[in-house]
Amino acid sequence: VDEPTIIRFGQQLFKRLYEGPIAALLYLEALIGCLDALRVACPRVRSDLASWIGLVNPISDRDKVIHKTVLILLVRMRLVNAHELDACLSKNVNAAQSTAWVDLALQIVRQCIMDKTVVLTEFPSLYEGLMQCVTNRQQHIRDQVVKILKDLQVMSSNVAAEMRQNSQVQGTQAQTQAQAQAQAQAQAQGQGQPAQSQETPSAQSAAAGAAQQQ
Repeated sequence: VDEPTIIRFGQQLFKRLYEGPIAALLYLEALIGCLDALRVACPRVRSDLASWIGLVNPISDRDKVIHKTVLILLVRMRLVNAHELDACLSKNVNAAQSTAWVDLALQIVRQCIMDKTVVLTEFPSLYEGLMQCVTNRQQHIRDQVVKILKDLQVMSSNVAAEMRQNSQVQGTQAQTQAQAQAQAQAQAQGQGQPAQSQETPSAQSAAAGAAQQQ
């Protein structure tokens, strides 16, 4: 199958993400799994996904809920990275200039941080867009957004620290396993050497006995 055919099929799958029922998580996961399979066959699918999500402009509450779920799953599957999500969300927030989009964007980022797929510092454009969006809003709205961002920063720092710790533990475990394997190989070689040296005299004695019998 040629690349244009795969891309067209990928576009059809992407459109179907927004056509299903609002609570059909398994339906969305299945379609995104198909997109991931297409990515393996055609790496261009992943790069095109960044432009496809940027073209989505959900209006109704239903579409916004589906859009949120789709973006979270795409990031979870590594089909969209933090930089691409940042560009998508900042574009939506800047275009809408509504508190509804501010809330939606914050929900998406919060879930992605909880999934340990992103950290807050990877969203500079969104942060700027959020601040601009609430600049002319009422004071309690600005304070609420600032508080949420601070909470997300704390959560993100904790997640990043946990990921670093897990990485260090995995590295230590891998090193320990490698050392154990090296020691096991050394012991096996050490045990094999005396066995070979003991076998030679026995073989010589057997040969000598056979010679005497003859």
